[in-house]
Amino acid sequence: MYRRCALGIAILFVWSVTLRGGEVDLKQFTSKEGKFSVLLPKDATTRIQSVDTALGKLKATMTTKEHDGVAYAAVYTDFPAEKVKKFDVDKSLDGARDGSVKNVGGKLIDEKKITIGKAKYPGRELLIRVQDGKLWMRQRIYMVKLRQYQVVMVGPEKSVKDTSAEKFFQSFELRE
Repeated sequence: MYRRCALGIAILFVWSVTLRGGEVDLKQFTSKEGKFSVLLPKDATTRIQSVDTALGKLKATMTTKEHDGVAYAAVYTDFPAEKVKKFDVDKSLDGARDGSVKNVGGKLIDEKKITIGKAKYPGRELLIRVQDGKLWMRQRIYMVKLRQYQVVMVGPEKSVKDTSAEKFFQSFELRE
């Protein structure tokens, strides 16, 4: 149900990444509307995109920046309470995972259950091999009540696993 929303989003920028890499200077970005903060490369841009889902059209707010062949994104999407009757967080996260892998034509290499915030909202960390290993996508997906957050990085394998990647993913925080 939620898989099309889950990562029709990363596919928007995954194919534009070229194979370079290197240390990047990350700056604090805070979204008051999205209620989160994250470190992103300087001059990240935010846009809103309509995403077709089983729940109808949903609004995905994406803050993205490509730097030296690596794409960074922080995305949030609100699910309408009136359309979500019996919300199953695990099924939502499964759908997000499956959608991410399918949308980029990748192969799931690793998946870990994670949490975020004081309330320990559930999430998943994914590592997906794309384009026969030319590109890799690392992604964290969290369900916080009826909001889905995605923190995504796409680039060469070394880039999505290096210290800049760790800094990027560890920096994502909820601002409740």
